[in-house]
Amino acid sequence: MASTLEDLEAAAMSLSDDDRVALAERLLTSVHFDPRVQDAWLDEAERRYARMQSGEDPGLSIEEFFSDDAR
Repeated sequence: MASTLEDLEAAAMSLSDDDRVALAERLLTSVHFDPRVQDAWLDEAERRYARMQSGEDPGLSIEEFFSDDAR
């Protein structure tokens, strides 16, 4: 199975950017996720966005984001 997966990955990586995005979208939509988990992630994303919009969490500058300290 591993070689098949590796072969598929190699073939996918040879596609154009647009085709890889289309393939990724098709693969993701083919997987059935628990809607409760999706809802929980959406709630968390909305909380984080609200904290950034309010200034409670200023986020990172571009320099901080790309620095080794941010990881």
